[in-house]
Amino acid sequence: MLFLLVFIACALGGIGRYLGTAWITRILGARFPWGTLGVNVLGSFLLGLFLGIGWLPGADSAEQQALYSLGVIGFCGGLTTFSTFSLQSFSLVTEQAWGRALANLLGTVLLCLLAVLGGYAMFDGGSGV
Repeated sequence: MLFLLVFIACALGGIGRYLGTAWITRILGARFPWGTLGVNVLGSFLLGLFLGIGWLPGADSAEQQALYSLGVIGFCGGLTTFSTFSLQSFSLVTEQAWGRALANLLGTVLLCLLAVLGGYAMFDGGSGV
């Protein structure tokens, strides 16, 4: 049952991403990816809010674990995976694991950019890059 609820929460997050991105882009224009930035910031804020109210991974109560699964994994996961990246980076910083935090920040951004470039080049033949 929880699996189905997480599936629904993820779908709602995805719809929220679509609508939020379209709305912000309509207001601010498409010359800069304001819609994506706005949705990523919102998702990161919501993830922090959910954690702040006790929706933690491995929480003591089954109810808290279910809320974590629905809110964080489901809704925030559908809205943006950047929120999870932000949480993991934040965790490394709070642990004062500076090297791992920097590696996560730089590695994620650079490797994902290179992955987009590689995927694009596979089908474009590299002509447009």
